[in-house]
Amino acid sequence: MKKILICVSLFAFTGIVPASSASSSKPPSPFLPATIERVEKLQVVEPPYSGGDNPSDAPLQSVFYAYQVAVHTTCNTYVARHESPYDYFPEAFAASHEIPVQVEKGFVNFDLGFRQMRMAIIRHKTDKDPSCHAMRK
Repeated sequence: MKKILICVSLFAFTGIVPASSASSSKPPSPFLPATIERVEKLQVVEPPYSGGDNPSDAPLQSVFYAYQVAVHTTCNTYVARHESPYDYFPEAFAASHEIPVQVEKGFVNFDLGFRQMRMAIIRHKTDKDPSCHAMRK
Protein backbone atom coordinates (compact mmCIF):
# COMPACT_ATOMS: atom_id res chain seq x y z
CA MET A 1 0.00 0.00 0.00
CA LYS A 2 2.85 2.39 0.85
CA LYS A 3 4.51 1.70 -2.51
CA ILE A 4 1.33 2.54 -4.41
CA LEU A 5 0.85 5.76 -2.42
CA ILE A 6 4.47 6.79 -3.07
CA CYS A 7 4.16 6.03 -6.80
CA VAL A 8 0.89 7.97 -7.10
CA SER A 9 2.25 11.00 -5.23
CA LEU A 10 5.48 10.93 -7.27
CA PHE A 11 3.51 10.75 -10.51
CA ALA A 12 1.23 13.62 -9.44
CA PHE A 13 4.18 15.79 -8.39
CA THR A 14 6.16 15.22 -11.63
CA GLY A 15 3.07 15.97 -13.71
CA ILE A 16 2.16 19.19 -11.88
CA VAL A 17 5.59 20.87 -11.76
CA PRO A 18 6.31 20.86 -15.52
CA ALA A 19 2.74 21.90 -16.32
CA SER A 20 2.89 24.87 -13.95
CA SER A 21 6.27 26.05 -15.22
CA ALA A 22 5.20 25.72 -18.86
CA SER A 23 2.07 27.79 -18.34
CA SER A 24 3.91 30.67 -16.63
CA SER A 25 6.46 31.25 -19.42
CA LYS A 26 5.47 33.75 -22.06
CA PRO A 27 5.75 32.83 -25.74
CA PRO A 28 8.80 34.12 -27.63
CA SER A 29 8.43 37.19 -29.79
CA PRO A 30 8.16 36.51 -33.53
CA PHE A 31 10.93 37.05 -36.05
CA LEU A 32 10.59 40.46 -37.71
CA PRO A 33 12.22 41.80 -40.88
CA ALA A 34 15.30 43.96 -40.32
CA THR A 35 18.08 45.50 -42.38
CA ILE A 36 21.80 45.14 -41.71
CA GLU A 37 23.27 48.65 -41.56
CA ARG A 38 26.95 47.79 -41.14
CA VAL A 39 29.29 45.02 -40.08
CA GLU A 40 32.59 45.81 -38.39
CA LYS A 41 35.31 43.18 -38.04
CA LEU A 42 37.82 43.53 -35.21
CA GLN A 43 40.88 41.41 -34.49
CA VAL A 44 41.25 41.24 -30.72
CA VAL A 45 44.49 40.28 -28.97
CA GLU A 46 44.28 39.54 -25.25
CA PRO A 47 46.02 40.42 -23.09
CA PRO A 48 47.52 43.36 -24.98
CA TYR A 49 51.33 43.39 -25.04
CA SER A 50 52.62 46.24 -22.91
CA GLY A 51 56.25 45.93 -23.94
CA GLY A 52 59.27 45.20 -21.86
CA ASP A 53 62.98 44.47 -22.14
CA ASN A 54 62.75 40.82 -23.09
CA PRO A 55 60.02 39.65 -25.55
CA SER A 56 60.19 36.15 -24.08
CA ASP A 57 58.80 37.58 -20.83
CA ALA A 58 55.61 38.65 -22.58
CA PRO A 59 52.44 36.79 -21.55
CA LEU A 60 50.84 34.32 -23.92
CA GLN A 61 48.33 36.03 -26.13
CA SER A 62 45.16 34.75 -27.69
CA VAL A 63 43.78 36.15 -30.92
CA PHE A 64 40.09 36.08 -31.77
CA TYR A 65 37.76 37.96 -34.06
CA ALA A 66 34.86 40.13 -32.95
CA TYR A 67 32.10 41.19 -35.31
CA GLN A 68 29.82 44.10 -34.49
CA VAL A 69 26.59 44.06 -36.47
CA ALA A 70 24.29 47.10 -36.61
CA VAL A 71 20.75 46.03 -37.50
CA HIS A 72 17.75 48.32 -37.99
CA THR A 73 14.25 47.09 -37.13
CA THR A 74 11.07 49.14 -36.96
CA CYS A 75 12.16 52.34 -35.17
CA ASN A 76 15.12 50.69 -33.40
CA THR A 77 18.78 50.15 -34.19
CA TYR A 78 20.66 47.43 -32.30
CA VAL A 79 24.39 46.81 -32.33
CA ALA A 80 25.16 43.20 -31.51
CA ARG A 81 28.54 41.53 -30.98
CA HIS A 82 29.71 38.06 -31.97
CA GLU A 83 33.12 36.65 -31.01
CA SER A 84 34.77 33.77 -32.82
CA PRO A 85 38.20 32.16 -32.99
CA TYR A 86 37.73 31.93 -36.77
CA ASP A 87 38.18 34.61 -39.40
CA TYR A 88 34.79 33.76 -40.91
CA PHE A 89 31.38 35.35 -40.73
CA PRO A 90 28.26 34.24 -42.65
CA GLU A 91 27.58 36.10 -45.90
CA ALA A 92 24.04 36.86 -44.75
CA PHE A 93 25.56 39.68 -42.68
CA ALA A 94 26.20 42.15 -45.48
CA ALA A 95 25.30 45.84 -45.42
CA SER A 96 21.81 46.63 -46.77
CA HIS A 97 20.85 42.95 -46.60
CA GLU A 98 17.44 42.08 -45.10
CA ILE A 99 17.35 39.37 -42.45
CA PRO A 100 14.68 38.18 -39.98
CA VAL A 101 15.52 39.00 -36.35
CA GLN A 102 14.01 38.24 -32.96
CA VAL A 103 14.83 40.72 -30.20
CA GLU A 104 14.95 39.46 -26.62
CA LYS A 105 16.19 41.08 -23.45
CA GLY A 106 19.92 41.56 -24.04
CA PHE A 107 20.09 39.43 -27.22
CA VAL A 108 19.25 39.47 -30.92
CA ASN A 109 18.54 36.20 -32.71
CA PHE A 110 19.21 36.14 -36.45
CA ASP A 111 17.46 33.64 -38.71
CA LEU A 112 20.00 32.64 -41.38
CA GLY A 113 17.68 30.14 -43.01
CA PHE A 114 19.83 27.10 -42.29
CA ARG A 115 20.35 28.00 -38.61
CA GLN A 116 19.83 30.71 -36.05
CA MET A 117 22.59 32.85 -34.59
CA ARG A 118 22.38 34.57 -31.20
CA MET A 119 24.35 37.73 -30.41
CA ALA A 120 24.56 39.94 -27.33
CA ILE A 121 23.29 43.51 -27.68
CA ILE A 122 25.97 46.06 -26.84
CA ARG A 123 24.07 49.23 -27.89
CA HIS A 124 20.48 50.19 -28.62
CA LYS A 125 19.14 53.39 -30.15
CA THR A 126 15.50 54.35 -30.70
CA ASP A 127 14.68 56.52 -33.72
CA LYS A 128 13.57 60.10 -32.99
CA ASP A 129 11.15 60.05 -35.94
CA PRO A 130 7.65 61.32 -34.93
CA SER A 131 6.00 58.35 -36.63
CA CYS A 132 7.98 56.00 -34.38
CA HIS A 133 6.94 57.97 -31.32
CA ALA A 134 3.29 57.56 -32.31
CA MET A 135 3.74 53.79 -32.76
CA ARG A 136 5.05 53.37 -29.19
CA LYS A 137 1.97 54.99 -27.57
